[in-house]
Amino acid sequence: MVKNISLSAALAMFMMFSTHRHAAAPVDVNTATAKRTKERMSVTGGADLGRQTARNMLPAFKKMLPDLPDSLYISA
Repeated sequence: MVKNISLSAALAMFMMFSTHRHAAAPVDVNTATAKRTKERMSVTGGADLGRQTARNMLPAFKKMLPDLPDSLYISA
């Protein structure tokens, strides 16, 4: 059971931090729209949400999977 959870956690980390080779081409976004979106993300705190989530999750993953090399973890 613990091995399955560890494997699932490792797979989730891999999917979260890996880049997708077949990602869609960037969409041309109106500059004003992009600026408003960035401003709203900054005001609401959404801009830091991903980094905050990673900071909170990485120590738990390190405890669950101590044999994984430190180079696997990205400092957030």
